[in-house]
Amino acid sequence: MNEGGQPAAPGRAARVWWAFAGFLAIAAYLVVSEHRAHLVQALPWLFILACPLMHVFLHRGHGHHRGSVDES
Repeated sequence: MNEGGQPAAPGRAARVWWAFAGFLAIAAYLVVSEHRAHLVQALPWLFILACPLMHVFLHRGHGHHRGSVDES
């Protein structure tokens, strides 16, 4: 709602999100360009950290915790 108590224009929310996305893209570019040496040094550690996280999150759904169902 705007100051007069009326709902905001439907296109305004989209414009705000596009502006926010543009700001994030510019910020990400500046961080990467200024800290490239630090990021390259951290890549092996990030890969090692990703392994247990992928193991925890990607091994869901194997059916280990489901009850046995006889389909015969």
